[in-house]
Amino acid sequence: MASQYNHGASNGQQERQYLATTNLHTEQAAFVKEAIEKLDGFVIEQDVTDNTTHLVSLEPRRTINLLRALVRGLWIVRYDWIVESFRARRWLPEEQFEVRDFSMAVQINRSERQAFGSQYRSELFADYGPFWVSPSCAVPARQLRELLLLCRAKVTGNKLKSKYLVVENDHSARASVDGQILVTPLWILDSITVNKLNWYQAVEYCRSRGMFLVTIYNKPNGILHMWISANDLGQEGQFYWASTGERLTFNRWTPNEPNNLQHDACTYEDCVVLERYLPSGVNYTFDDRPCKI
Repeated sequence: MASQYNHGASNGQQERQYLATTNLHTEQAAFVKEAIEKLDGFVIEQDVTDNTTHLVSLEPRRTINLLRALVRGLWIVRYDWIVESFRARRWLPEEQFEVRDFSMAVQINRSERQAFGSQYRSELFADYGPFWVSPSCAVPARQLRELLLLCRAKVTGNKLKSKYLVVENDHSARASVDGQILVTPLWILDSITVNKLNWYQAVEYCRSRGMFLVTIYNKPNGILHMWISANDLGQEGQFYWASTGERLTFNRWTPNEPNNLQHDACTYEDCVVLERYLPSGVNYTFDDRPCKI
């Protein structure tokens, strides 16, 4: 088998490998089982666990299992890998079947897993936390906590002791105390998908130093191109200042903005920059951008 997980055991036997699936229909799941019975070498798991080495997906659509595999740096391959291996009567190399159109992080994390083996761990949230996850989140809180912990985040069950509150966009759940930062479950999922934080890192950098990303109430002076605290992460089209919690009322948008432009299957524009580029007539105006850039 052409896998970085296929290491010879001390007794000369192959180490057993574990495979999970996601985004498959019933007949495709049945064929995966048939192929494995014929070619041998794998045990099928329902969910991705620490034992899993491969995840098979029909399409690059985000699921909890896919994110579990992404964080662990597993092989994430298209269903075609099963079909073509069955035809070839042997397990084919995974590279050409890797689901790289889901996110660049698929290949990056897997390559790091190859390099570091069992020592590999995602450090995405290692410097962030503690997180408290609301039990009323649309994504089950248990799964959100699992993903955070896989990314080395600190998680607490005490809301008052947390630095980050993971909540949906409803006013009852968004109550926080001074110094706490509100984020949505979508932020957790998006950050893992692209393996970046960026706008949020800017927020954290400021907050850790007793400062905030800037809030704009009138036209500024000077040349600037920078992140500001405005965003519509809570609800599309409803922009608030993260630094004050107030609604954005100063209408200083670049023409045709905000437009929530879709950059890929999972990335839209939810965070705001202040920009100035006179050749294009952009003179200290707002523009929504992907939070990850």
